[in-house]
Amino acid sequence: MKKEDISGLIVYLIIIILAIVFGLTVLQQHVDDSSISAGFPYILYIVGSVVVGTLFNAVLFELGHYVGAKIGKYDVVSVNILGLCFYKEDGKRKARFIPYDGLTGETKIVPKEGFVEKANPYPYLLFGSIFFILEAIAVMVIFTIFRNHEVAELRDVAYAVLIVGAIGFVVLFYNILPFRIDSLTDGYRLTMVSNPKNRAAFNELLRVDYLIKHGQGDVEIKIFDEITNFTADLNLNKVYSLLDKKAYIEAEIIIDKIIAAKTQVDGKVYIRARAQKIYIGLIDKDIESARAYYEKEVPV
Repeated sequence: MKKEDISGLIVYLIIIILAIVFGLTVLQQHVDDSSISAGFPYILYIVGSVVVGTLFNAVLFELGHYVGAKIGKYDVVSVNILGLCFYKEDGKRKARFIPYDGLTGETKIVPKEGFVEKANPYPYLLFGSIFFILEAIAVMVIFTIFRNHEVAELRDVAYAVLIVGAIGFVVLFYNILPFRIDSLTDGYRLTMVSNPKNRAAFNELLRVDYLIKHGQGDVEIKIFDEITNFTADLNLNKVYSLLDKKAYIEAEIIIDKIIAAKTQVDGKVYIRARAQKIYIGLIDKDIESARAYYEKEVPV
């Protein structure tokens, strides 16, 4: 099992434990004081609150990403909320269900034309969390006002709002984690773009990925001499472009720099670089040299 998978399992386990503690403490106090009958009606009340909370927070966090992207000088390519993706194609707004990278959604962006060097990712990565802080304030105000209200139905509203806030906290907790799990979190990206070289590579990678996915095959890709996860990933895109042109020597020079920086890059990136090195050996060199390299370096 990969390190990211183990980290992801631990995170989900923590979330489940928090949910159980919340149910056994906060909600247990509410059951006896609720206007809703215990048993199935109360379960429906909880399920309904969770559904509303999930939808609300999914929209809220992507709205934060959207606003932050605009402030940071990015164009929004698409907004995906729980699998429903909104995007523009041929000047028309469209929507369809597609997979996404994240807990509740994903907002894809690209630097505005002429702002590849200047676009600032911090608002994009921070505004989801900032919007939750505003939500948390609103939740606590509503809960404080209505939790002991003489009207039982308003007490039920107070706890429903608290459930919405609790789900927001879970989404925030997941998104601010500063390490890689089963998706690229805002917290992980923030740790990466704190390095100015990574920030430049982040914007360049967004630009290149956007152009390639929109049918531009021969995209000019900037090469970064300082090797980090972001720059290595971007440099590998350049390698693939060079391999298509059969520019094996130039491609191998870039690969060797990534391999030499083994301790600075993610295991997946390192393995991809090794794989391309072996590929070049098989295609552009004699089979004996390729076999010798393979036997020495594989498994990595």
